[in-house]
Amino acid sequence: MRTVPGSDIRLIVYTVAAGSADAEKLEFLRITNGVRVDGSPPSGPGRFSRP
Repeated sequence: MRTVPGSDIRLIVYTVAAGSADAEKLEFLRITNGVRVDGSPPSGPGRFSRP
């Protein structure tokens, strides 16, 4: 987790090996923004929510 100095913003950065199965999964999440095939949003906090 990374923090932004002078603010309460925290960034979580995920990395994977290029060309791996995990890279395909991460790309899928990026493209779909985590929305499921049935159209429902992901559970849990939203992109801009605060804990």
